[in-house]
Amino acid sequence: MRLIRPLTLTLAAILSTPALAGEGLTGQWSGSVHQPGFGDFSISMRLQGSTGGTIDYPSIGCGGKLRFLGRSGRSYTYREELDHGVDKCIDFGTVTVTPNGDSLAWTWSGGSLSLSSTLNGKRENPCQSIIEQLDKDKKAMQELSKSIGAGLAEIEALAIEIEKAESDALRIAVKALLGGLADKLQKRAAAASAFKGWMTRYEQQLRSKQVPFDVLLPKIERAVRGYTNAKVDVLAGKVLSSGLTAVDIWELVRTECGAIRAMLEDSDQAIASLKEDQQLRAYLSTDSPGSELAAQMVGLAASSEELGKFIGPHATLASFLVDTGFTWYAWNKKRTALSQQLRLSEDNLKAVESLKRQIERTVARLKQCRESQD
Repeated sequence: MRLIRPLTLTLAAILSTPALAGEGLTGQWSGSVHQPGFGDFSISMRLQGSTGGTIDYPSIGCGGKLRFLGRSGRSYTYREELDHGVDKCIDFGTVTVTPNGDSLAWTWSGGSLSLSSTLNGKRENPCQSIIEQLDKDKKAMQELSKSIGAGLAEIEALAIEIEKAESDALRIAVKALLGGLADKLQKRAAAASAFKGWMTRYEQQLRSKQVPFDVLLPKIERAVRGYTNAKVDVLAGKVLSSGLTAVDIWELVRTECGAIRAMLEDSDQAIASLKEDQQLRAYLSTDSPGSELAAQMVGLAASSEELGKFIGPHATLASFLVDTGFTWYAWNKKRTALSQQLRLSEDNLKAVESLKRQIERTVARLKQCRESQD
C-alpha cells in the first residue's frame, strides 16, 4: 500500500523569518564630496534598513560601519564607526541622509566640520525581505494543501478498499457457515422423507392400531417441504451476490436467516408433534425399522446453532466474525494503512494552522513596513 510522502520541510523551517527591515533605508549609493582645504574624495555607502550599513571612502582608504540612530521626517541618521583607516579619517561622525527618488542628500558632521553632497544609486524596497518570506510561506501552504488533498484521496481509496475487504470476508464466512447448514437441512429433509415413505408403506397397519394417519401424514409432508425450501433459500442466498457493503450483507443475512428459521421451526414443530402422538409411539415400539427412522428424524430436528450466530440475542457483525474465527488479513492491513494516513493528515492540518498564523503575522509586518515608508 502506497502512503503519501511526508513533508520534507519541518514546521520550524517553514516558519523561519528573517529580521524585519524596519524604518531604515535599504540600497546602495555613491558619489563624491568636496572638503575645503582637502579637495574631493569618493564615497560608497550601503544601507540595510534598521541594521545600519557600511560606508567607504575609497580615494582616502578609510571606512567602516553605519549604526542606525533613527528617523526624523524624511531624514535618516547614522553613527559612523570606522574599522579601517582610522588614522586617515575622523571617526564617530554623524551621517544624515534624505532620499529624493533614487538619490540621497548626504550630510556628514563631526565637531566643527560639516560636509554635504548628493549621492546617486538605487533605493531598494525595505520590505523586500518580508515579501520574500511571505512568498515562501504561501508556497509552503500550497505544498501542504497538495499533500492534504493527496492524503484525503488516499483515505477515500483506503476506505473503499476496507469496505470491499469487509464485504469479501463476511461473504466468505457466511458462505462457509450456510454451506454447512445446507448439508444439515438436506439430511433433515431426507430423514423426514424416509419416515414419510415408511408411514405410507405401513398405512394399513398404522390405521389398524388407531394411529391418526390422516393427521400425522400432512405434518410429515409439511416438515419435508419446510426443510427442502429452507435448503433452497440457503443455497440461493442473496448475501452471496456482489456489490453489497458489509453492513448490507449483515442485515440481509439476518433477514434471510429469520425467514429460514421460521421454516425450520415450523418443520421441527411438525416433527415434535409426531413424537408426542401416543398411538404412533406405541406402534414404533414394536417396529424396529420405523423406530430407527423416527429416532434419526427427531435427532436431526434440533435448533440450528448456525442461525443463532446471525439472529441470536447477542449476534453482531463483529461477534460473528470472531466466533467464526475468520482472519481479516486484508482488512487489518488496510486498516493499519488508513490509521497511518489519518495521523499524517492530522499532522499536516496542524502545520496548516500554524502556517496560517505565520502568514497573518507576516502580512501585518508587511503592512507596517509599507506604512513606515509613506
